[in-house]
Amino acid sequence: MGLYDELKNLSDISFRDIYHRFIYIHCRELLLEIMPEEINDSITGALAYCYIDRTEGISFRLLMTAIMKPDSLQVFEYSHWSDTIIIMRFRDGNVKMSEMHHGNTSLYLYALDPKKYKYIDLSVVSFNVDDFRDIKDHIDEQYYAGDLVEEFRSERFMALDKYRHEWYPDDVKVILFEEGKEPETYGLD
Repeated sequence: MGLYDELKNLSDISFRDIYHRFIYIHCRELLLEIMPEEINDSITGALAYCYIDRTEGISFRLLMTAIMKPDSLQVFEYSHWSDTIIIMRFRDGNVKMSEMHHGNTSLYLYALDPKKYKYIDLSVVSFNVDDFRDIKDHIDEQYYAGDLVEEFRSERFMALDKYRHEWYPDDVKVILFEEGKEPETYGLD
């Protein structure tokens, strides 16, 4: 089975497993919806970079389409790679959320239902991501939330993970206890 054995469910992971990482997402059905003219019979998924948008949650910048075989991963630029940005965000269902155009660049936002798809961290396949360093650096700079938020996302605060929203890791449920009163819950509702 090879690489297929390495596939993990997106719904079964901690955000830290994918945050600031290049991954392959096994998502042929979604790609057929997003770019049907680009997807031949062999395309099985896409390469993406994962980051956290403070207001939109866990997000993925689609980089290339790919064919995953049991022992290899082959990648391809889609035809509008240089003038089209495709962002996928954790949401229920596979729906187009919005489309924006600025000059010669188009931005498309799509839902990526984590219950439907699997992924592989590209470090498993020793994929060279150097060609995407500029994109990574740009995203990391644009979505940098500050040292305190980055620390809050770190393993140091793993004890809070059970109170985090599954798609918005910066949102945490707070439960206040006061003697003689019912607990009050805030957030994540």
